[in-house]
Amino acid sequence: MNSKSVVTILIFLSIIMIGVITGGGYFLYKKIDMMEKAKTTTTMNGEMKKEVPMEIIDGELGFIKESEDIIVNLSSSKSKKNYLKIKINFELNKSGSESMFDTYNAIIFDNILTVCSSKTKEELMSIGGKEDLKEELRTTINLHLPSPIIKRIYFRVFVIQ
Repeated sequence: MNSKSVVTILIFLSIIMIGVITGGGYFLYKKIDMMEKAKTTTTMNGEMKKEVPMEIIDGELGFIKESEDIIVNLSSSKSKKNYLKIKINFELNKSGSESMFDTYNAIIFDNILTVCSSKTKEELMSIGGKEDLKEELRTTINLHLPSPIIKRIYFRVFVIQ
């Protein structure tokens, strides 16, 4: 190898290193910025919860609200009882929806219990069962509120026993 090709390789490697360092620095900056924007709240039982502004997730206004663990009896025609344990993240439509979510919390969770307890283990274990449940929960909750605030539902925990 001649000295000209060695210099070219070193310049090329230097440019790649600068790009990697710059990209890593930018990623770290965004991660720290996201953590600073997250709002910490305390639930009624003293647990600390984070509310992540939607702008962090997809550039829209709004929040992700997280439920505590929810355990319900599933519907069954057999004598064997099955239980569903879920933890839900609610993606809210717009800014201000978080206060409505907090105001109508009892209605929201009553609807969750009613819908989930009407399901069988087989329905929820079927192909698309979880997605159908998400859509039914979203639709039912939004119908029982003054205006629809739930954009999407995400399961953080989904266990059937």
